[in-house]
Amino acid sequence: MNSTRLLALIRKVLPAIYIALNIGHPIAYAYSAALIVLELLSWRGRDAALAMLHMGALILSPWPINLALSIILVPVLDASIKSCSLGPWWTYAAPLMASSILSLALLGPGPALSLLVIIIYVTATAFLTWARFMTLHITLSTPGEVRAVAGEWRSYSLSLSSVPKSSLRVLIEPPPEIRLERNTASLGGDTIRARLLYSLGGVKTPLIRLRLIDERRLISAARIVRHPPIIVKSRTQQAIEWGRELLSTASAGGAGDIMEVREFVPGDPVRRIHWKKSLKLDKYVIKLMESESSFTLAVLAYASSEVIADKLGAAAALLLAHALKRGGAELVIIDRNLAVKRLIDPSYEEAVNEVMKSISVLGVRTMNWIDNAGVLRRLLPRRPPIENGSRVVLIGEDVWVRAMCSSNYKCIKIR
Repeated sequence: MNSTRLLALIRKVLPAIYIALNIGHPIAYAYSAALIVLELLSWRGRDAALAMLHMGALILSPWPINLALSIILVPVLDASIKSCSLGPWWTYAAPLMASSILSLALLGPGPALSLLVIIIYVTATAFLTWARFMTLHITLSTPGEVRAVAGEWRSYSLSLSSVPKSSLRVLIEPPPEIRLERNTASLGGDTIRARLLYSLGGVKTPLIRLRLIDERRLISAARIVRHPPIIVKSRTQQAIEWGRELLSTASAGGAGDIMEVREFVPGDPVRRIHWKKSLKLDKYVIKLMESESSFTLAVLAYASSEVIADKLGAAAALLLAHALKRGGAELVIIDRNLAVKRLIDPSYEEAVNEVMKSISVLGVRTMNWIDNAGVLRRLLPRRPPIENGSRVVLIGEDVWVRAMCSSNYKCIKIR
C-alpha cells in the first residue's frame, strides 16, 4: 500500500477517533457521524473537500487534543490536495483564516492555534514552491547551431535544464513560429522534439514562457526564458546560393546549346568569348546560344509586404540562373515608380544585385483590387514599355502582375 492510499485510509478512520476523543459532546458526535457517512460514500474527485471538512473537528475537540489532530491532518490534507486540488492556496487559507478568527473570538486560543498549523502548512508550501521555481536558473539548449530557411519547416531538439538541478515540471508556451511534440517537461534535462517555421530571414531569439506545474496546484508562477539563437536564411539568399551552384555546374559541364558564333564587338561580355574558335579563326568571336536575344525577364520590383518581397527575390534569382545557364537574357527591372532599367546579357552577380537593390516594400494591404494606400489606382492605368520583340516573362506579386499581364507574356505570380 502506497503512502497516498494509507493517508486516505487514515482520513476515513479519523471520524471514529473524533467520537472517542469527544465523549459526552453531542455536537462533536453528530459532526463526526456526518463525516463517517461522507467518507463511506463514493466521492471521487472530492478528496480535498472532504479533508477540509475534517478541520471542523479541530474546533470541536478540546485543547491540546485538537493541536495533535492538526499535526496528523497536515499529511492527510497534503495527500488529498495532490489527489484532487480545490484551487490555489488561498481557497484553503481564506476559509481557515476566517474560522480561526471566529474560533479565537468565541472559543479561545486553542482551536485557533490548531487551525493556524494548517494555515501555515498551506501558505508555506505555496511560498516555498514559488520561491524554488523563481530562484532557479533555467536554460534552453539545442544540440548544435539551429539553422533554417524562411518558409521551410525545420526539426530540432530542445532541452531544458536548471541550476540547481530540479525535477519541477513546467508547461512550455512557445511563440506561434515554434511547435513542440509535447508542451510539458521536467527541468531536470528533459528533451523535446520541436519544429519551427519563420516567414522571414534573420537571427531569431524568441522568448519562451515557462509556467510551473505544481503537483498540488496551489500556485501559478511563470518565467520567461530566451531561446538559443536561430539563424534563418532568407528565401532570396538560399535561391542565390542555388543559382551560383547551378551556374558553376553549368560552366564546368559546358551547358547551353551553341548555335553559332559571331565576331566580337566592343561591349560584348568577355565571358561569352569562344576561345577555341577564336584561336582557329585568329580573331575574337562570341558564342550565340539557343536563347540568344529571344528572352526578356521583366521583374516588378515592388511588393506589398516583406514576405512577398523575399519570395519575389528568390524567384527572380532562380529564373536569372536558369536564363544565364541557357546563354543569357535581357533583364528589365520596373521599380515602384514604374521607372524601367534594362540590363542586356548581364552577369549573374550584376543581375542579382540590381534586382535586390531595386525591390522595395510598399507596406500596404491588398485585397482583390484594392489597397489601403491607393497605390493600385495609380499603377493600374499605366503599363511600362517591356516589349522589344522577344519573348517576355513577367514576374511580380500576384495583384500587380494581374494588372500588367498581357496575352503575349508568360506571367509568374508571387503570393
